[in-house]
Amino acid sequence: MTAQLQARPDHFALRHLLGVIAIQKKNLLTAVELIGKAIKIFPHNPAFYSKQGNALQEMKGLSEATDSNERTIVLRPQ
Repeated sequence: MTAQLQARPDHFALRHLLGVIAIQKKNLLTAVELIGKAIKIFPHNPAFYSKQGNALQEMKGLSEATDSNERTIVLRPQ
């Protein structure tokens, strides 16, 4: 994982997918960090915010996930 990110530090899709894998493995802090970096690189993808919201909800509860979930709705209201 580290080698791929070092080779392509601006690859937002790779960071997002690694974050999704981290969620599945219950490495929630890692997931939030990876997806957060993907969001900083490419802030227009609602799926990134949705997955980050899911990880935050599992980690800390619904209130901490609200910002990510609201951003998802703003980017994809349908």
